[in-house]
Amino acid sequence: MLGAQLLVLTVGVLAAVAEAAGTCPSIENNVDYSGADVGSARSSSANGCCSICSSTNGCGAFTWTNYNGGTCWLKQSKGTAKTSNGAVSAVLQTASAAGTCPSLENNVDYSGADVGSVPSSSANGCCSICSKTNGCGAFTWTNYNGGTCWLKQSKGTGKASNGAISGVVQSSSSSSATCPSLENNVDYSGADVGSAQSANANGCCSICSNNNACGAFTWTSYNGGTCWLKSSKGSSKASSGSISSTVQKSTQPSTPTSPSSVDPATTQYSLSAFAIGF
Repeated sequence: MLGAQLLVLTVGVLAAVAEAAGTCPSIENNVDYSGADVGSARSSSANGCCSICSSTNGCGAFTWTNYNGGTCWLKQSKGTAKTSNGAVSAVLQTASAAGTCPSLENNVDYSGADVGSVPSSSANGCCSICSKTNGCGAFTWTNYNGGTCWLKQSKGTGKASNGAISGVVQSSSSSSATCPSLENNVDYSGADVGSAQSANANGCCSICSNNNACGAFTWTSYNGGTCWLKSSKGSSKASSGSISSTVQKSTQPSTPTSPSSVDPATTQYSLSAFAIGF
C-alpha cells in the first residue's frame, strides 16, 4: 500500500469540491484493495473517501484505514481484495453520462498518457470503462493477461501494434477551459494539488481543466516537461523557463482532450499531489 509512487495529498479543498460527483454504493468492511495506488488523502472516516476519489483524476476505488488519524488510499481500480482488519474499501460509480467510441482503430496503440488499466475481455468494454473513469479520454485494448484496457488521458501518438485496438471517447459533457494569460519565466509557488507530464505549457491548460481541484498551473521542462497543478495562483516569483497561468473553466459538449507525453502503456500514471520546491 505504501509503494514508492505513493505521495501524500492534503485535501481540504478536494473535500469541498464535488463537481465530478460519484457514489460508492457497496462499502466492504475489513477489506483492502491491494495495489494500483494513485495517491492518498487524509479523512477521519471512510465516508469522505468517496467524494475525494470522485474529485481525483484516475481514481476509481479506495481503501480507508485509520493510519495517521484516517487515510484514504486512492486506487486506479479495485484490483485484488484481501482481508485487512479495520480497513474499509469501495469502488466509485461516477455520475457522468456514458460515452461513445465511434471510431475504433485496429492494430493501433495510443502511446503514453496512461491513467490506469482495467481487465476487459474485449475492446468494446473499454469505451464504457473509460467514460466512467475520471481523467480518461481514450484507450488502447490489448490481449495482455486475457484482455486489458489501457486507459489514457487522450489519444496522444498512434503507432502500429499488431492486435491492439484503440479508440477516443466522446462524452455528452466534459470540462473545457481557457488560459488567457500565460506568464513566461514565472512560477506560481505552492498550492500544489498534483503533477502531470506535458511536452509544453499549452497542454497544461486542458490537464488542469480536467482536474476538479486545479485552478492554475506552472509548467517546467523537468523530466521532459511537467505541469505542476495548483489549487490557485498563489504567490508569483521569477523562475527562468517556467510558464504559468490561471485556468478559466466552463462546461460544454465536447470530446475530452488533454496532451500526452508519459511512459508507455505498461507504466502506471499518477496525479497525486506533492511539493517539489516551487
